[in-house]
Amino acid sequence: MNKIQKITIFIGLSISFSMNSQPIELPELGIQFEIPAGWSGGEEGDYIILGHNSIPGLMILTQNKARDAHTLKNQAEDTILEEGVFLEADGDFVIVSETRVEGNYKGTYQGQEVKAYAIGLINTQGTGMNILILTAPDAFSKAHIEEANKLARSVKFAAPKDSDNTLFWKERITGVQLKYMHTSGGSDYSGGYSGISDVVMINLCSNGQFTYYSNAHSSFDASGGFGSANARKDTGGNYEIYSQGKSTYLDLQFENGDVKSFELTVNSERHTLLNGSRYAIINVEGCE
Repeated sequence: MNKIQKITIFIGLSISFSMNSQPIELPELGIQFEIPAGWSGGEEGDYIILGHNSIPGLMILTQNKARDAHTLKNQAEDTILEEGVFLEADGDFVIVSETRVEGNYKGTYQGQEVKAYAIGLINTQGTGMNILILTAPDAFSKAHIEEANKLARSVKFAAPKDSDNTLFWKERITGVQLKYMHTSGGSDYSGGYSGISDVVMINLCSNGQFTYYSNAHSSFDASGGFGSANARKDTGGNYEIYSQGKSTYLDLQFENGDVKSFELTVNSERHTLLNGSRYAIINVEGCE
């Protein structure tokens, strides 16, 4: 049975494309491309989705981090299963060149049966691009393949270039520990007490790896009895700091495949916030 993959997506771009779009530049990813004539759209939820004024169906742009064609082929042949999306490879994908893989899918999209053609392009210096065009099986034609290839021919790759926001955050939080602490508690009319404490410590090492420790503790002492509970997590993986649009994010990619994403901001007092929660910056040894 094929493994299940999640589509890696362009998030938070806050941009839209018209039929007269100029080249779209995403320097943080090392990607530049042009939208073919007749297509328009932009970010819809978690995807870049384009529609055409006369060709039925959708063109969906996603990203990949593959570094070789065999890896990308294996990824492409995995079943794609997300909310409203089920696509499985319709035959083997083909390695066209060292930096290109293509093939077909069949399945459902938002409850509708679809046929899809996909192109995967590898950026050896940064983030690659996947182009997926889909429509109802009886509406699929050579035009869909031609339109996907038009966009593919316009793609230009380069080495990623950090924005000023990304550089700011890399300098601020690389090689340190981010620590979150929260406690709360109270008493009731009978003199009983309950309390909760949460601790999260994230060590962001200069080599791109992190360690993550969290501990949630709750306790109570009341007339009916007393007790306590702990929930603890101690793990690690690789992290990435990047910007999309005007926002900057910290992604923690855990060893088990899970990903936590935090938007990085500062408040009026210049405190560091992860998804709105304040984290202290602490210098630590052994994380260079």
